[in-house]
Amino acid sequence: MRLFLEYVGLLVVLVFSVDAFISVMRTCHDIGYQPGNYQTSQYHCDAFSGLFLSKLIYVVEIMKSEWVIAIFTVILAVSTIGLWGVTWIGIRNQSCETRILQRAYLSVDGLGFFPLGYEDAERRTVAHLSIRNVGKLPARNVRWFINYAMDQSGRRSDFKIDEQKNRFYGDGNVIPPGTEMRRSKYCSFSREDFEAFKFRLTTIYVWGEVRYDDGFGIERFTKFCHRDPPLSFSSTRS
Repeated sequence: MRLFLEYVGLLVVLVFSVDAFISVMRTCHDIGYQPGNYQTSQYHCDAFSGLFLSKLIYVVEIMKSEWVIAIFTVILAVSTIGLWGVTWIGIRNQSCETRILQRAYLSVDGLGFFPLGYEDAERRTVAHLSIRNVGKLPARNVRWFINYAMDQSGRRSDFKIDEQKNRFYGDGNVIPPGTEMRRSKYCSFSREDFEAFKFRLTTIYVWGEVRYDDGFGIERFTKFCHRDPPLSFSSTRS
């Protein structure tokens, strides 16, 4: 609705400005020889019939008063300033739309878990993730944080990231459009927990956040959560 009103305002200002231009124009035509006049021909000038401002010109020509001319000048000035303002708003909105359409977007997909075997009393596995740029500009300064946990609840929804305790890895990484960067997270569980997972008594969660520059100098983020058994996979982007 706001964009519609701005375009309507721009149209009104353009019509008013064109009418102002037309109204102050003059057209002259030869009316031929007039008896009793030393000139062989005369010219007669009429104002173009603009819809609005021609009426003001008519009043000015009749009254010939300075305050009417001043009002007319103010109207022209306001029209010009209004046109500049609406043009600037249109350029700003166009710039915002271009950024939305052209910026980098990162999505995170889960590629599953790959067991590595037992080590002492622990069971080790690796969670693999794909960070893909689905936008149209390179994603720069890509950093990531990945964490994991095993939970008896299959509906866990609390996946906090502590800025002071959790470290984001990566510095200066670039992901071009249409490409991906794969990351992995080593996970270790006790034998008992992993046996419970094999019988679907527990759920493994892998979650985190990816931060990056969207190509226009603005920092964006993508939060993700992957679970196994793969009942759901969610991703939040900015």
